[in-house]
Amino acid sequence: MNMIKQLRYERKWSQGTLASMVKTSPQLIQRIESGAQAARLPLAMDICKAFNEPIEKVFPGVTKALAEFAGTHEAHLSAADQKYDAIRKLGVEPDPNFYNLKVLLQGHNEYLLLKNIPAAEVNRFFRLICQEADNDTSSFVVFESDEFYMAVNRRSLIHCHSETDLSDDILDLAAREEEYILENDVENCAEFYFTGNPKPFHIEIAPEDSSDEDWHYLSNAFMDLDAGIPIDQIIHIQDINGERHFIKAEAISFLKVPHRMLESDLTESENFWIDFQY
Repeated sequence: MNMIKQLRYERKWSQGTLASMVKTSPQLIQRIESGAQAARLPLAMDICKAFNEPIEKVFPGVTKALAEFAGTHEAHLSAADQKYDAIRKLGVEPDPNFYNLKVLLQGHNEYLLLKNIPAAEVNRFFRLICQEADNDTSSFVVFESDEFYMAVNRRSLIHCHSETDLSDDILDLAAREEEYILENDVENCAEFYFTGNPKPFHIEIAPEDSSDEDWHYLSNAFMDLDAGIPIDQIIHIQDINGERHFIKAEAISFLKVPHRMLESDLTESENFWIDFQY
């Protein structure tokens, strides 16, 4: 188990404070700290620099594991995978690559292309989609790329696979996606796909200042989806025009929001909010 939480408490830092120092999201810090996800090696080093501590103090045991991995050459892929997994269990992701995910959802004839996802996120994604779903709660896998926060409803997922190379079909999907964004002016929107419907629904989220304890910011909503919420729960969103949208969480098959809409250092007047109605 890593020592991030203890080191934060010693310095009286919040997860948001540490996230700001290492230029990542509080959600990712929370997942790394809890052991739900390994940190990419460069991010792990940045966390150590923020604490001004050696990597062994922050991620105990990882120095020896990395040295053993670097000093040997395995003839069998399974043996190498075991050493990778040993390092990941200590909290560090040794794979520096970014991957592209192709995801096919229920009711869709074409794949969605999810670009530039770190290896640690891909590994977590595949691990979670293989888990058995609870019949009483939503079943989302929340993850992020270098540009977006995303959530996939496992009940809507038909097929997915990852690729590192930019194959012709990936380049074609990427070109069509960029063309769609430009033509429809949805660059700053939250993008929803609903179960069985291949057409995306976009909401430009309104900045809102609210001190009501019932309000949860959109970043917290992703954490709630990740943790699991009742399948009949309703999400309440206000768009930039002040119009309100009520969405059944379980009806969402895919959700994507740009990082900049969820940055932790926004002022109160710049926060984006979302409300859960029970």
